[in-house]
Amino acid sequence: MHTARRYGPRDLRLSDIAVLAVADGTVKVEIAWAGICGSDLSAFATNPNPPDVPGGQAAEVKVLVRPDAR
Repeated sequence: MHTARRYGPRDLRLSDIAVLAVADGTVKVEIAWAGICGSDLSAFATNPNPPDVPGGQAAEVKVLVRPDAR
């Protein structure tokens, strides 16, 4: 899976991360689209907590629910 990560001020890179298996009793949520907000733009310039992943405003999700999930 691809993600954008901030590594420093004005340093945004695409990274590959592992996709975890869906364990018994759990739900898998895939973010189809995500947005950024003003705080993400500010952090792009200063990057107070490297490395981190910007964007928390999910626009659409797809859900896979295991039969035994509650």
